[in-house]
Amino acid sequence: MNLTNATLLRIDTPLAAGPGGDVAYSTGSPISIRVLQDEPTFSTKYVLGIVIAEATAVLFVSLALALGITFRPDQLVTVQIDGGSPSLFTVLYRRDRILPGTLSHYELYLKAL
Repeated sequence: MNLTNATLLRIDTPLAAGPGGDVAYSTGSPISIRVLQDEPTFSTKYVLGIVIAEATAVLFVSLALALGITFRPDQLVTVQIDGGSPSLFTVLYRRDRILPGTLSHYELYLKAL
């Protein structure tokens, strides 16, 4: 069974804000992690409220595949849906889902840029 429909291509991390308050991002190294991209559900938006109010997508990333990678709010991620073009998102919120067996994953709530 295939539970993925996209590839995480890059993670860019914010640097310190400049004198004018503008934020630059480091250019992350290319990666290739298979993920599942979906839309946030109404019930999840209800439970998490304002934290993910602007979320346009949710990315499910297997902990087993993301070893050594740290996800945090304000990072930029580049994701490519199978057969589509790469899209850029900002991470709004990360929820760790530790489940029995091999189903543990991160849920990254994203806002399209």
